[in-house]
Amino acid sequence: MNNIQIEHYSEFIYNPSPLSMRLVEIVASLTDEYNEKIQSKNMFIKGRLITDIEYYKKIGHKEYVDELQKKGTNYENHSIAKLLDIFKNDYKKIIFNNIVLASCLQHSSCEFSLPFTYEDYKNKFLFDLSHRVISEDTFKRMFGHYALNAFELQEKRFREYSSKELLQLANLVKKQPSFHKKKPDVVSPHTSKEETVIQNLLILRECAKYHVLFIIDQMRNNICAIAQKNNIKNPFICSMDVFLKEE
Repeated sequence: MNNIQIEHYSEFIYNPSPLSMRLVEIVASLTDEYNEKIQSKNMFIKGRLITDIEYYKKIGHKEYVDELQKKGTNYENHSIAKLLDIFKNDYKKIIFNNIVLASCLQHSSCEFSLPFTYEDYKNKFLFDLSHRVISEDTFKRMFGHYALNAFELQEKRFREYSSKELLQLANLVKKQPSFHKKKPDVVSPHTSKEETVIQNLLILRECAKYHVLFIIDQMRNNICAIAQKNNIKNPFICSMDVFLKEE
């Protein structure tokens, strides 16, 4: 158990903006919380974590799928403070999913094929866009809340791109993705096989990220609206506290 390594802030750029540092701090705090449990010598804490991991492998990750399916994607009426709370709650689940995935990979010798995730689906949409198979509106409806550095708040979302910028982005996808796949793979309800569990956790990781990016997108919207209202010329050099006070 002590050898499990949590992926360390890989979603964030090397030098995040002051605004995005609030997100980094949340992720760092959650990561430290789980690392303490993993490294704990307290048998009760360690036993509870092992029990939670085993439950998640068998049942819990399927419950998480149900939760994600019920979640909406419209956070328009949420304050920045509320969005930060939702982000913290959702990212805690992403971290735990990654812990369980790391545990499975650490103890598994089985071979498994990589699933077709939302990240692959995004690249398929970009490829289709570059070849005029789909429209800009179709792409933006599905992935407009994404960005090149998706967890960086100062990064422009794809929905904000001009037609020229979006086409330039689409033309970067040179390799044709798995076109036999029309939609991202879904979590299999049959989890008796080890390789299926690993595939499920990989699918869930990208599915959860897809939903979390709606929260970050709305956070950026709120920040830009407050900046415009208060004539803040460069909001992204400000700390999050500046905008929390203005709500």
